[in-house]
Amino acid sequence: MTKKSNWFPILKNKIADQVQSYLDSLDKEIFLFEKRFKNLKNPKYWLGSLTGASLYFLYRFEVSGDKRYLQSSESMIVQATDTLGKRPSIDALYSGFTGLAWVIEYYRNLVQLKVNKKEDPNKDIDDYLVAKLKGKLRLNKTLGRYGLVDELVGYGIYGLERWPRGQSPQLLNNLVKIFKNKATYSSRGTAWFTLKEDLHPNEVKYEKLTEGYYNLGLAHGIPGIIGLLSGVLKAHHGTDEIKNLLRESVKWFLSVDNGKNYDYRLSENLQKMGIGKGRLAWCYCDLGVAPVLVNAGRVLKDKSIEKQGLIIAKRAAALPEAKSLVGDPFFCHGSSGNFHIFNRLYQSTGDPRFKKASLKWAANTLKMLKNKKKFHNYPPIGRFEILMGFTGVGLSLLSGISEVEPGWDRFLLLS
Repeated sequence: MTKKSNWFPILKNKIADQVQSYLDSLDKEIFLFEKRFKNLKNPKYWLGSLTGASLYFLYRFEVSGDKRYLQSSESMIVQATDTLGKRPSIDALYSGFTGLAWVIEYYRNLVQLKVNKKEDPNKDIDDYLVAKLKGKLRLNKTLGRYGLVDELVGYGIYGLERWPRGQSPQLLNNLVKIFKNKATYSSRGTAWFTLKEDLHPNEVKYEKLTEGYYNLGLAHGIPGIIGLLSGVLKAHHGTDEIKNLLRESVKWFLSVDNGKNYDYRLSENLQKMGIGKGRLAWCYCDLGVAPVLVNAGRVLKDKSIEKQGLIIAKRAAALPEAKSLVGDPFFCHGSSGNFHIFNRLYQSTGDPRFKKASLKWAANTLKMLKNKKKFHNYPPIGRFEILMGFTGVGLSLLSGISEVEPGWDRFLLLS
């Protein structure tokens, strides 16, 4: 079992027993999934589930020391790698090969596995990503869909977990250059604009988005860049260029905060036009951006930024459940993601408001998981994906009864 940290179990007694019972049933499903994977149709579409299941079992091993979890995780990583070799996949972090590469690096860090350059399992991933970014720089292309769930920020999260192995330094340097070149600069600070042609399908339907907008959500927008720059700054030990870019992007982001609970997906103009509604979630709205700002403040050693992040987090904690628009137990925009973020905030601050919110969302998650008619067969293909599958739920709940700090949430820019 991994050495204990300052992390402590927030869920105890009856609710902890309920969590353990759920995790035991999830374990059985995943062990069965591992054995049956070879017989599944279109296995490349299950890559996100293999990635999520592998990461969940790695954390299960960290907490329990039971090598069955480690061996099963290793098996799924091998199966996923073999699937990629035969059927090319997308490069998105949570549903593509970049996410699998991240889990491989997490695994290597966990078991302290050393391999020579010729046997490096992620060498080809490095080559692909570095070449793609060099092309983007050379051709001066637009940012595209740059977010954490999409491309550029997701590549960077992989680079941070791999640091300093392989070409991770070059990968991260190229990303910083791209973000620096494509930023918009003003007296308010530094930001990144999403062009109309780069909008997501669920955004294209808004006719008022004639020119695009500034995306303020963690999953697809500027907070992802802020989180990535914080990680790069920490890895580079204080590069002035990165520090200034991070500080100015935080400055701009905080300039659009109106002091109310609202959807951080929306720019000021979109708020005035009444487009969209906010919900309490990791992907959009206050809760997802709060820990990113707190981490940025700590990396910059700027108490004022950290304080602003905590103010936003406290607003999120005070939001009534009836106004949260949470309708599922999953991590992305569901109750388990809310539980984990509030748990991490409580663990790092000791603020009882975060504890209260965390316990509320843990109970909410368990309640929804009992509704098997609605959620048991959902989602079909991505059943064990992190964001919209049951391994994200499992990781969150396991962190709630564990004494091992959840390093897995680096995958979600939460630590």
